[in-house]
Amino acid sequence: VPPPFVAGPLPRASLAPKGAQHSGLLECPMTTRLTKVVDSATYAAVDNGTCVEPIYTSYECFQAAEELLRTSDLAKEEGTAPDRPPGCSLSHADRPGGPAHRAFFNLAPPSAAASCSAAARCVCPERATPFGEATGAVLYHQTSQPADIGRGKAAPFRASSSGGYKRCRPWPASDLLAHRNPTCDIRHYKGGQYACSHMWSLLDADQPIPWAGQPPLHAAPESLSMAPQPDLQPPLSRGEPPGTPLREGSRKLLGSF
Repeated sequence: VPPPFVAGPLPRASLAPKGAQHSGLLECPMTTRLTKVVDSATYAAVDNGTCVEPIYTSYECFQAAEELLRTSDLAKEEGTAPDRPPGCSLSHADRPGGPAHRAFFNLAPPSAAASCSAAARCVCPERATPFGEATGAVLYHQTSQPADIGRGKAAPFRASSSGGYKRCRPWPASDLLAHRNPTCDIRHYKGGQYACSHMWSLLDADQPIPWAGQPPLHAAPESLSMAPQPDLQPPLSRGEPPGTPLREGSRKLLGSF
């Protein structure tokens, strides 16, 4: 009996169900070592109403907040809050000695969230980019762990007439755009080969890389035995033997062989 499968450490974004007979690392989920650099959008802070086209992911929210404030020194939080606007918002942080601003990505649906206000300004794209046409790339952030040697960006998401690198083609070549498949747009991307570049760790930034320098091994007891087997394969011959219907029918049609 083989030993039970153990997935090992997994990042929080792993989509593998509990007890799955495969590791969620095979799906290359987005980890906290990765951010999305969306370079096809400009943003504005709105203090009333709602965004015409909201920001859909925390990755884009935090990047947009940094661009608006021109600093990366801000608190970044994600959660469900009915007293804050849906999607991405900015407010003053109430933490003495900490960052002055707070970027919050609200997971609450628009129907269960507040409107934009001066206290919680919405971060909205100024010119909404249609789904599947956003450009940018997934960026890896190296940690201080000695075994973490990943760096750089994955191949970019581009939507161009020449095809670019990663681009979902419209119907009838594909129905991925019609179904709004997350792999078509960097803002919605949840993982895959573009989150799985060379030497990138597939664990979150606060998870240590295990077994550094030691390839994982799987050991299982096996026993082999050899025994003669009867010849179950009849001898092969070319063509049909004389006297069979196919041979006789061919002889009548084509003459004697």
